[in-house]
Amino acid sequence: MRAPLEAALEAVALRLAAHDVPFLLGGSALLDALGLDVPVRDIDLMLRPEDRGAFEAACGEWLMGVTTEPGAVLSSEWKATLVVGGVEVEGLGGLGVAGAARAPFRAGGSRRYGAAEVPLCDPAVWLELYRVYEPERAELLEALVNASG
Repeated sequence: MRAPLEAALEAVALRLAAHDVPFLLGGSALLDALGLDVPVRDIDLMLRPEDRGAFEAACGEWLMGVTTEPGAVLSSEWKATLVVGGVEVEGLGGLGVAGAARAPFRAGGSRRYGAAEVPLCDPAVWLELYRVYEPERAELLEALVNASG
């Protein structure tokens, strides 16, 4: 991951930790954290639906907007878009596949970014999301998930 992305992730992670807002790293940044070679354009953070107010309060200075409109393939109860040092960070409250149950909010390790310890979403959760959303990324992740048991 490029330095600006890492700096943005560190800043948001430190802010959320200071405000006791639980989050998990997901999306392409998760794949990068797991050692997979994928382009990372933005940062996706999985959050619990009930933490919307706390997330907005903690990250208000970076907040560009919040929507409750569901996506065509993936949806969430809410999606907040932040811009941190020119990097887009999406907070996804209650992420899941459109028309199906919400994905589990389950950690699978962590990785340090600067001064921040960033909890990673369980890769098996993103494997299921990617099977529907981006099958080519699911293939990359499947080998890793199967290797780890």
